[in-house]
Amino acid sequence: MNHVHVAVQEVVDQRAEHVTVDCRVTDISGGRLLAFFPQQTTSDGFAAEESDGFFDHHNVPPWDTWIYSVDDFVISFVPAQFVTHVECGLITNVEGCIMWLRDVDHPFVDMLQSDGLLS
Repeated sequence: MNHVHVAVQEVVDQRAEHVTVDCRVTDISGGRLLAFFPQQTTSDGFAAEESDGFFDHHNVPPWDTWIYSVDDFVISFVPAQFVTHVECGLITNVEGCIMWLRDVDHPFVDMLQSDGLLS
């Protein structure tokens, strides 16, 4: 398991220890899945500025949105109220280290789409 998988799993495990039912997102409608490729970031800060701080200056989505990691990318859930902010950040991300999961060319994404879990 590479260091990205270990880091994401550690965050997921720690969050599970501290999250109660009352603070979980109960309505995920309108939310979207995002992919972040940490090895591709140029850490330019443009996405942070354009997304009103959703991304940090290294183009990393907030750690509490991370839900899974696959090979070289981290999958995050973007709640509906932040989709527009994220869209603004994606427009400025020329290196392509952040993108909607549906736009990623990867067998895992293909499997989700073929199973009707991602559109």
